[in-house]
Amino acid sequence: MKKILVTGCAGYIGSVLTRILLQEGFAVIGVDYLAFGGQSLVDIYNHPEFIFINEDERNDKDIEALLMKFKPDACVH
Repeated sequence: MKKILVTGCAGYIGSVLTRILLQEGFAVIGVDYLAFGGQSLVDIYNHPEFIFINEDERNDKDIEALLMKFKPDACVH
C-alpha cells in the first residue's frame, strides 16, 4: 500500500484530497496545525489508514523529520 503525506490535510482542498486518497486505497499521513480547527477531519480521524500529525507544515525541520520517519511514497503540499 502506498503512503502519501498530505500537508494542510484539515483545509478545504487537503481534506477533500485526503478522503479521495483513502477511498482509493492509499494510506495517508495528514499534517496540519489546525489554525482553523479540525472539524473537517472528524469523520475520518479514526480511519485505519489515516494518521494525523498536529504540526505546522510550514516548519521545514518538522516536515523533514516526518518524511524520514514515515518514508511516504509521495508528498502533496
